[in-house]
Amino acid sequence: MSSKYLLILLPLVFGDLRKCDNYLYDNLMENKCSSAEVNGTEMTYRLKKCEKKQYCSYSFPLASDKPDKCSGELPKRYIGEYCTNNNECHSNNCEPVRKTCTTSSTECKEHGDCDVGLYCSTDNKCVLLETKGQTCDATKKCHVNLICNNGICTEVGSINESESATVPAACKTFYIAGKKCQEGPKLQNESKLCSKDNDKCIYKDYKNQYIEEKCQCGITAEGKSYCSPGIGDMNMKDVFLNIYY
Repeated sequence: MSSKYLLILLPLVFGDLRKCDNYLYDNLMENKCSSAEVNGTEMTYRLKKCEKKQYCSYSFPLASDKPDKCSGELPKRYIGEYCTNNNECHSNNCEPVRKTCTTSSTECKEHGDCDVGLYCSTDNKCVLLETKGQTCDATKKCHVNLICNNGICTEVGSINESESATVPAACKTFYIAGKKCQEGPKLQNESKLCSKDNDKCIYKDYKNQYIEEKCQCGITAEGKSYCSPGIGDMNMKDVFLNIYY
């Protein structure tokens, strides 16, 4: 897993309060897709369920200040995903009893062509995922709950503070500075909600130095903005595993 994805979990660079859009919805968890509506000079988004034969093109969780969009036909599903017929599967093989996409082929062009527990090797063969302690050059080649760190498949969130690491997700703190695991920045503001156009989000890092960032737009009917929690404020291991596994 690239470290850039973890940085996205702490989104800090967004427009001020006046630039935040408005969002209308009945149930945010059920209606995450949107259609744009013009309301005077402001942009308002109506969050709704997608129409038939459309799908919600999800963005990276916690990464976007915009809702997802309804678009096109349903994408092909990968091995292990739910299906009702062969045409829905990337492998063109839907197992009718379990209703999941599957494959019996050992040939592959990408990791998604291989069955669960396998990855696509450089010679286009599906081979077993690497286990803890084995060498790797990408996290996709490591088994579940493992991440490629320093060229070794390493348990997520297992490396202690001040120890060497190459990816944040290998650290117990989920934060790297100077090629070592360090305590992540923590939000210092009393309120997470920004009340004025020029409000700033203040974070304190492991050196007790202060970092000043802009407020982040939220998905609210009033177009409000807020300060995102710092990496040090969250149980990042639970967040990471809930998103990816």
